Amino acid sequence: MKKFVKLSLAAAVATAGLTSANAGSLEEAIKGVEVSGTAVLRYNDYQNDDTQDASSTNYQKLAVDVTAPVNDTLSFGATVEANGGFSGQNTMSADTQDDNVQLSALNFTYTGISGTTIIAGKQAVNTPWTVAADSDGATHNGTGIVAVNSSTPVTLIGAYFNQTNFGTAAGDSIYVIGAKASVANVNLEAMYADQEDSLDSWTAAISTKLNAGDVKVGLSARYTDLEMDGSSSDNSVTKFKATAAMGMFKAFAAYGMGGDDSAAVAFDQSAATTMEGWNTKIAGADAEYLMVGASAQVLPTFNVALNYFENDADGTASDSHELYTQLTWKPSKNFYTYVRYGFDVEIAGVEQNRGRIQAEYKF
Repeated sequence: MKKFVKLSLAAAVATAGLTSANAGSLEEAIKGVEVSGTAVLRYNDYQNDDTQDASSTNYQKLAVDVTAPVNDTLSFGATVEANGGFSGQNTMSADTQDDNVQLSALNFTYTGISGTTIIAGKQAVNTPWTVAADSDGATHNGTGIVAVNSSTPVTLIGAYFNQTNFGTAAGDSIYVIGAKASVANVNLEAMYADQEDSLDSWTAAISTKLNAGDVKVGLSARYTDLEMDGSSSDNSVTKFKATAAMGMFKAFAAYGMGGDDSAAVAFDQSAATTMEGWNTKIAGADAEYLMVGASAQVLPTFNVALNYFENDADGTASDSHELYTQLTWKPSKNFYTYVRYGFDVEIAGVEQNRGRIQAEYKF
């Protein structure tokens, strides 16, 4: 892919009539340029068991990342996305969807200070409340500056964005500060975010990994509190997760509790501060969310999984559960495809059948 980009660019410049001397300069200019990205195809097929109403939807998304060194301490990065919001097109409608090609990142990275990385410009916003770069979903990005210092055992993080694509009506600007550390195989994290005239939130997490005989165990916990400016409502999520792996088998269990008023503590339901399954999520007042699942790597390229997720909250509007199986084929490190079928899905009291086919390629 890198060679193709270089050759295409050189051919375009030659057509423009540059001299051989300029062609030499161009070759130096593109030296070290790296191109990577992801391409995703998805097909969803959903049916309401009561009304028999059905919908089938196609999704596509392409993201291309380009990085290039400017000098020994400065580099350039850019990302272009086609259908960056990963919006779908109903198969019963004409294919008139706008692919929405957009520049989602354009920035410079400076590493001239020992142990410090500074990124300035438009970039993915990587926080516990957001999904920085999602190959099959919307990407949270903003224009600002991020600084990370890891010169001591404690990694310090600071960021300010004067504009984001996930802001509220009150304003988009947001700043984030935090620290991460690892002590005796225990990972610790504490972060704080403030969105101007809108909200502030803090989150703390702890995790560890250990071996219990032949079983590899992972344990983690996180608490997140979010307050809307001018409101006294209790928006929080406390969650715990345990994972286990032995040979070809893996299993996990997670449990979360929402606040008295709400479990809304993130800009994206897939973020680290909240909990989400396939069609279910932690939501509602005094919500309780359960996640359990198991998988088997039956072949080096083939995995079988079974998952059950359930949300229970005050009132019935948010009560949902789903039981689904997934078959995943991964013939190489940069490509995988899966088939998912939900044979016991109930969303807010509506029973459904749901299926999905997805393929992802990384280059």
